[in-house]
Amino acid sequence: MRGDVRTELPAVPAVLQSDYHYSTGQLGLVLAALTCGAAVTEIVWGLLTDRFGERAVLVTGWRAPP
Repeated sequence: MRGDVRTELPAVPAVLQSDYHYSTGQLGLVLAALTCGAAVTEIVWGLLTDRFGERAVLVTGWRAPP
C-alpha cells in the first residue's frame, strides 16, 4: 500500500537533515519542490477528471504501476 504524503511529510525534514546533512535553506527548497510537484499533479489529474470522468481516472490511477 502506498503511503499518504500528508501523514509521512512531518517526518521528512528530520530524515533529510540527519541523513543528507541539508541546511535549513536546502531543506526549504526540497520541501517547496515537493509541494509544487503535488500541486501540478493535482491540476493534471483534475483536468483529466474533467475530460474523461471520475471513474476512468480512478481506475487508471489504481491500475498504474507503483
